[in-house]
Amino acid sequence: MLFIIRFFNRLNFFPYHVITLLPYSFGNILEDIRLGKEIAEKKNKKLIFISPTILPNLLEYKLASKFLLENVTITKKNLNYILVKKFFNFILNLDFLFSRLYFLFYKKKFKNKSIFNFPTVGLENIYNYKNVDFDDIEKYKDFNLDFLIPNKFYKKSEDILTRLNVNKDAKIVCIHVRDSAFHSDKKRRNYRKLNQEKNPNIENYYETINYLLDKGYYVFRLGLIAEKKMQIFKEKFFDLPYLLSSSEIEFLQFYLVEKCKFFIGSESGPQLLPWLRYKPTLYTNVSEFFYLTCPNINCRYTFKKIFDKKNSKHVNIKDYLNLPFKYHDVNRHDDSFAFIENTSKELLDSVIEFETNHINKKWELTNSQIEFNNYLKKRLEDMYINRNQNKYNDLVEQNYKILITKNTISNLGSATNVMINENFK
Repeated sequence: MLFIIRFFNRLNFFPYHVITLLPYSFGNILEDIRLGKEIAEKKNKKLIFISPTILPNLLEYKLASKFLLENVTITKKNLNYILVKKFFNFILNLDFLFSRLYFLFYKKKFKNKSIFNFPTVGLENIYNYKNVDFDDIEKYKDFNLDFLIPNKFYKKSEDILTRLNVNKDAKIVCIHVRDSAFHSDKKRRNYRKLNQEKNPNIENYYETINYLLDKGYYVFRLGLIAEKKMQIFKEKFFDLPYLLSSSEIEFLQFYLVEKCKFFIGSESGPQLLPWLRYKPTLYTNVSEFFYLTCPNINCRYTFKKIFDKKNSKHVNIKDYLNLPFKYHDVNRHDDSFAFIENTSKELLDSVIEFETNHINKKWELTNSQIEFNNYLKKRLEDMYINRNQNKYNDLVEQNYKILITKNTISNLGSATNVMINENFK
């Protein structure tokens, strides 16, 4: 039945471009909406995004954000928009119902270990093509995304802040640090479990949070759930997973990101929210260097140190960057290296530098940051065109090499000077 949606997408006179979203991944949802908007604009159309939402418990899948999927748009609603979206939603959910039931039946009856492919419409094979010269890959022109949210949720958000005794003029900082409670990371057989250093220790952020509180900021920890309650007991700190329901946090996080002075995050879906709203963002504990890490000039990041388990020594960042692509691929894991998360001091020093940039509104890159970025780009180009190594090690053989490269070269920010000066020699 999905051919109906694809048919309408191909019609030049049809005013909408329709994409389907993965329902279980907040980060993928935001990224696909942004990519879908880019495609729609090239076709001079408006974007409609839809996702399976039918019977998640029965069909054994999760909705990353029911609020986003049901209430948020980037296209102004009118009667035509509402009717078209309802019609395509019905088709998608009907198709998904039967395909998912069929998959679950055979999986349980015959212990089938195959993977279920969620419906993909409107983003098929995006950037999945070959024979494109590195210099011909264009950067993103604009990373901004304007969310249209019903006014009632802004009112609900304001009511929550009033209830928490937060002033309307409060200097707000949002922080999101993924831990093992999210999507049951401890039980997952993917790189988050295999490389347990992926999820940082929240206690390493205490010194940073206390510094911000002492500077007069109101600090909100985002996240629908959390494994540990933070042991910070100050009136301007709000540990939202332990204060509000998940349904409240889902819409409040959009409001807080809009109102905050800046955002501190780690590798997880909510990190995209401040990027899309052009908010100053400090991205912490990065371990994949050749992906989207700082798309806006007001973005900075810290990175983990690398430890060679076999030789029992720390690896220089340059030496690590020069390893084949398989060591940098987010979808693969090599257990020969450990990634050492940022210490309390590294985080605090980076936050102090970052806050200084924010206060002075000075985001121009230093010579050290420009040199670091250029090194990354040159190394990426080497991997992109290199066919001499084992093909499974090379970026040139990856299906999504265009998307990976486009994401990397579109970074306008950089690592903090604190991290570069200490680790990049």
